Formats: sequence, C-alpha cells, structure tokens
Amino acid sequence: MTITNPNGEKYDGEMKDGKMHGQGILINPDGSKYIGEFKDDKMQGHGMFINTNGSKCIGSISDGKMVGQGIYVNPDGEQFIGEFKNNDINRKMIFTNKIYVQGSDILLLLWFIFRILQSIMITFMSS
Repeated sequence: MTITNPNGEKYDGEMKDGKMHGQGILINPDGSKYIGEFKDDKMQGHGMFINTNGSKCIGSISDGKMVGQGIYVNPDGEQFIGEFKNNDINRKMIFTNKIYVQGSDILLLLWFIFRILQSIMITFMSS
C-alpha cells in the first residue's frame, strides 16, 4: 500500500491496523529514505537509511534510531563496520575498504538477500 503523510513523507509497504507495519520504504520530503522494517508506525527491526548526500547506514533500528552493530558507508564508498548508539556512529568503527558499485546498490541487494534467507530459516525451523 502507498500513502503520503501530511508532512510530505511517502510510504510504500505493508500496513496493519492503518499503521506502517512490516516491510516498507519511507521517503522523506528532502529525498532521504529508509528501507526496512516498521512496527506500529515506527522504524523498528533491520533497515537501511540512505541520506541525500549518498551516505548509508545499515543495521538494527530501534524507535527510528540506529543501534547496535551496523555498517556506515560514506558518500565516497568507504565502508565502516562497528556499533551505533542512538544514531551516533561509534568512532572506533573499523574501516574495511572502498566499495565500488556499478548500476545497482549492492548493499541493498545483500540486505534483502539476508532478510529472505532469515525468513526461510525461521519458516524451516518452525516446521
């Protein structure tokens, strides 16, 4: 389902009881976006923020903020792995290398593959 909020945000994804709930994409009026899980109208679970400058934050989300282990990719493609706390990047993150992406966003693809595999494993383990 696709909706546009009064503040200009556009949401395309799953809904429950009239709220953003499940997998979805939220695009802010400034062009930044969040792709991932929602619960009761909040970004909650796993997801990726894509800022207008091209930087990305990928990892766990709690109450709309990056928390725990995650990946930060700066606009130049340099990748850092470490821990987030309330959207703040831990300055002790590990620099890995530059990622060169051609045509499509490989990080987004890997994240979706991870989510699909996780869903398959949960289904298989509960059978």
